Amino acid sequence: PHSGSHRRCMGSGAWTFLVIVIAFGVARMGAAMGKKAGPFQSAVLSRASSLPASSGQESQATFAAGCFWGVQLAFQRLPGVVKTKVGYTAGAKNNPTYEQVCSGKTGHTEAVRLSFDPAQITYRDLCRVFFELHDATQLNRQGNDRGTQYRSGIYTHSDDQHAEALDEKAKHEKAIAKKVATEVQRVGDFWDAEDHHQSYLVKGGQTGAKGSEKPIRCYG
Repeated sequence: PHSGSHRRCMGSGAWTFLVIVIAFGVARMGAAMGKKAGPFQSAVLSRASSLPASSGQESQATFAAGCFWGVQLAFQRLPGVVKTKVGYTAGAKNNPTYEQVCSGKTGHTEAVRLSFDPAQITYRDLCRVFFELHDATQLNRQGNDRGTQYRSGIYTHSDDQHAEALDEKAKHEKAIAKKVATEVQRVGDFWDAEDHHQSYLVKGGQTGAKGSEKPIRCYG
């Protein structure tokens, strides 16, 4: 593992993956991994065949919910989400590398930035799916993935988004009767992750088709 964190995705090559599985004997599970879609997420996914007409406009949203591979795929499948990319945000170093972020020394989260059509999916919808994707009560971790880069965060692009994100956080906290660790703050610099991390699980054979409810597997 990288210093300062326990990492499930220690490299991207098949040989690296094989060594990890042999050494640790288990494929570790992160946010959005290995579980069925939540009830609200499932309802949103079911809209794939009956979307309203596109507005021709796109808005942006940025979320962090653990390892960005599975989170990207979950958002990629949502009808109304136009495109997604993974990267690093909410940290102190310009243009960090994956290894630097994994060290826990740069302060970044692994995040997903997405463009969405507000006529087809609302920002509140995205926030509600976000809270279903992961355990927002965990601080600086998701499951066995530990480190500050795995913290839960919503990074808002406007005053309206900020108000809605805070409201959805409060509603989620009330619904589960537990303290939610999600940080809500205005978005800062977003640094694209390396090419091999983009759509990693789709490259590994998992579907990104709109409306798919197939469980997201950890390693593609």
